[in-house]
Amino acid sequence: MISRGKQMKAEREARRLELDQRRKEQELLRAEKEQLKQNAEALEAEAIEIFKEQQREVDADTAQAEREPQQMRQEASLTFVRYDTNKDGFVEVTELMVDMNLDRDRNGVVTVEEAKYFLDERERVDLDAFVTLAWPRIKSLQMLAEGLFQPPQPEEVTQQAEVTTEAIQPTPPKLSEEQAELAGDDDIEADEEGEEDQYDDEEPDVGVGEASPDVEDATPPNYDPETQRLIQQANEARNALEEVERSLREIQQEVNEIDEQNNKGYGLTEEWAVHDGQCYNFEDREYVYTLCPFDRASQKSRSGGPETTLGRWDKWSGEPKQYSQQKYTNGAACWNGPNRSAIINISCALEPKVTAVSEPNRCEYYFEFETPAACDSEAYQSESENLHDEL
Repeated sequence: MISRGKQMKAEREARRLELDQRRKEQELLRAEKEQLKQNAEALEAEAIEIFKEQQREVDADTAQAEREPQQMRQEASLTFVRYDTNKDGFVEVTELMVDMNLDRDRNGVVTVEEAKYFLDERERVDLDAFVTLAWPRIKSLQMLAEGLFQPPQPEEVTQQAEVTTEAIQPTPPKLSEEQAELAGDDDIEADEEGEEDQYDDEEPDVGVGEASPDVEDATPPNYDPETQRLIQQANEARNALEEVERSLREIQQEVNEIDEQNNKGYGLTEEWAVHDGQCYNFEDREYVYTLCPFDRASQKSRSGGPETTLGRWDKWSGEPKQYSQQKYTNGAACWNGPNRSAIINISCALEPKVTAVSEPNRCEYYFEFETPAACDSEAYQSESENLHDEL
């Protein structure tokens, strides 16, 4: 037992040195991986921010494109009402000929041909045809007359003119109540649609208190290839760092286990080391008792059921001989009583075994344990001679 115990201690010490060396190597590797992760995440964050900014611009353009048809129809409707002087629901050639803004050749007269050009070569058009056919041709001339139309300019001039252009707001034509009512039909329809959307948003909550999945958040953005590549690189850097940190945790766990073994105290000559990891049973009429030195003591009913912990390894407690007794504490709690505990009385014998278990006090158990580890050289020789005589 002594030679085996010393061998086990030497193996633990060698393993401890090996783990210390591996830990130093992994710590250097962790510093390297941490720097790589930071660099990759910086590129990732920059790329994602650029992507988000571009996406915001796309969303803004999309929203503007969705608003433009409605805005165009409203503008066209107001102009239609202004032209439809006889209120018959049509704009006719003669009604356009009075608008000098439509004098394309600037000769002071709007001819029939010029008026028909704006009506798509028709004599008259209703509101829908006016919006789709006439208004796109009339709008540019109307904006030019109001000072809103800007012909293409060099970039420098355009930038200088932006501030002034933004400040100009068109003044809507003054309409009679009847004209305003007709022109407002489209606005009313738009308002009704907005109210329907508002009511849709104000539907009563269903399943209050239950979290509903966010579909938008659950679906990752469709990044462009370059951004996706940088995200993938950052993920790989994070995974590489996590792998090194996992290895360090495993090394530290094994180091802690070795240190814990070294602190248990396996005797003056490591004679008790061979018992660590072994278990010994003892049965009486009611229970099966188990002693696992340096780990735990427990009992289990012979009729079945769960195992009850009587105590976990605490310390050597022998007096005056320290290694003549072990103490196990913090076992399962007794009903309306303290936590269970166990005292292991140790004596010399040629074979390790539990010879008796008793409970002299409630929730306090005593084990009698025999082992060669408790024998000195003289006691071991005496036990060997006694066994020889018995045989």
